[in-house]
Amino acid sequence: MDAILYVDRTGVQWPGWPISTTQLTQRLNNLGIRPNQARSTAFFQLATEIPAAILARTLGIHTDVAVARQCLIRRGLGQPRRGIQPTHYEP
Repeated sequence: MDAILYVDRTGVQWPGWPISTTQLTQRLNNLGIRPNQARSTAFFQLATEIPAAILARTLGIHTDVAVARQCLIRRGLGQPRRGIQPTHYEP
């Protein structure tokens, strides 16, 4: 496995330095790991398990944002939106 290298704007690699978010995302994607999907899943799971105030403090977001996200998640989980009928799969 390659050592993690920091690559500056000129293309010079510096071993032992942190790599950028973009470089890390590219490396994870090359391995088949989708960090954005994993992050969304983790946020979704966390938002369903803890109160909005704790979620806000833990993630460093405003309480209103945490409350709004939890409301969206609950609406998506609990009740279908009006006018949208659930589809049934029949083999």
